[in-house]
Amino acid sequence: MELCTEKLDDDIGYKFKNGANLTFMAYADDIILFSKTESGLKQNFKILEDQLALCGLNINYRKSATLRINSKRKKWVCNPKPILKNDQGTITALTINDTYKYLGVKIGALGAIHTPKEDYIKAMENITKAPLKLQQRLKILREHLIPKLLH
Repeated sequence: MELCTEKLDDDIGYKFKNGANLTFMAYADDIILFSKTESGLKQNFKILEDQLALCGLNINYRKSATLRINSKRKKWVCNPKPILKNDQGTITALTINDTYKYLGVKIGALGAIHTPKEDYIKAMENITKAPLKLQQRLKILREHLIPKLLH
């Protein structure tokens, strides 16, 4: 991934007050691009797409999303208009209420959303579906699931 991201334009990213600039974040094959402008995002997206193609990789448009925050009269506004398109399709643009699951965490315009209830329900479904004896299920619940939810 380093080969694919090294050509990104560093001047396009988000500038912090201390002068640092953040163009992208990557973890394995998951990448987040940052840009202050729509044209900057399109430019870096095209660079990334071209570099990935050189490595035999491509962006899965169905598993991707954009989140645009516009500033209007000193207020932040979420812009749901899709901006990244090509012959492969259109990348979904998130609205103010939409979330996107990134590295297991739901993230949206309002920040990260952690729902322990959903985690609990999913874990209980997994324990219920597993081909285990009752005593094994209770042990997993008592020694793993309950402590995980408490901490």
